[in-house]
Amino acid sequence: MGKRIRAGLAGYPIDHSLSPCIHSAAYQELGLDWSYELFPCVSEIGFSQLLADMRSGKENVVALNVTTPYKQKALQLCDSPDPESEVIGGANVLALIGSDLMICHNTDGQAAVRSLCEIGFEPDGADVVICGTGPVAAAALLALVQANAATVGILSRDRDKAEQFIMNFELMYQRVFSSQLMCGDPIAKGSLIVPSSLDLADKMQDCASHRPQTQIFAIDLGNLAAVLRESTALIDATPLGMQAGDPSVVPVGFLHPDMFVLDTVYAHGETALLAGARAAGCRTIDGLAMLVEQAASSIEHWLVDLEKGHMTAPRDKMLAAAAAELKARAV
Repeated sequence: MGKRIRAGLAGYPIDHSLSPCIHSAAYQELGLDWSYELFPCVSEIGFSQLLADMRSGKENVVALNVTTPYKQKALQLCDSPDPESEVIGGANVLALIGSDLMICHNTDGQAAVRSLCEIGFEPDGADVVICGTGPVAAAALLALVQANAATVGILSRDRDKAEQFIMNFELMYQRVFSSQLMCGDPIAKGSLIVPSSLDLADKMQDCASHRPQTQIFAIDLGNLAAVLRESTALIDATPLGMQAGDPSVVPVGFLHPDMFVLDTVYAHGETALLAGARAAGCRTIDGLAMLVEQAASSIEHWLVDLEKGHMTAPRDKMLAAAAAELKARAV
């Protein structure tokens, strides 16, 4: 029998996290001899030390989820980031291969879009509004671009901030994915293949034009009602809703029945946005499904990264475990 795999979550604060019960339900269903625990890191120094201890074998941890506020630091400290992490500027999934290679992924955006798809949303050709300009917003934007959304409007109280966010995203997207075109598969970098001048010219042209095909724009607050009328989905990637009495991120009167609404906040009761969206006839979902999808994707990445085979995480069992835990906490 192989050595038990020790996994966990690093961030701060994390004592409220549902991740241990979600992961434990998956491990049990899949027959994995894995454990999952919390690693609260009160400072960036503490987080860096945790990763150093992983490399040294002191902690005997080989799989790690990362949450606020250390996703950017996780990307900086890993050896082999995936393109999504580089474009987004942070990582939430780490795996240690041997003692000298730490690889990372970012599953936030795919988790957001897939949770919306669970309630009927189809991203291909969709018009979407994302509220916020933080890492979760960047992750959702990338996932929508990769899924061929037609347009994505970025909403911020400061329009200049939204425009800067879009410019930074597009620059990173072009830099990362054009680099892939030039370098090819990172695994094959050692191959001595010299492209012809024609091939090189073609690749240079591809790189110059490798920009998101999705139209991304900053929303003017004065035009918000018109933009939402034409939108098929709204993703709130802001912290609004985490505190009692928080208002909706957008006026709920602007919402319409053909809209899908995701509020990434969870475990804080029904937010003002979701309450208003349901009253408007929208199809809605909160951040719990996104959290479960993040966990499921993490497990699937780790199975491949750690060469443990291919298995599909049991999302239904994981969601049921999370719901049961929330219910128990409410008693």
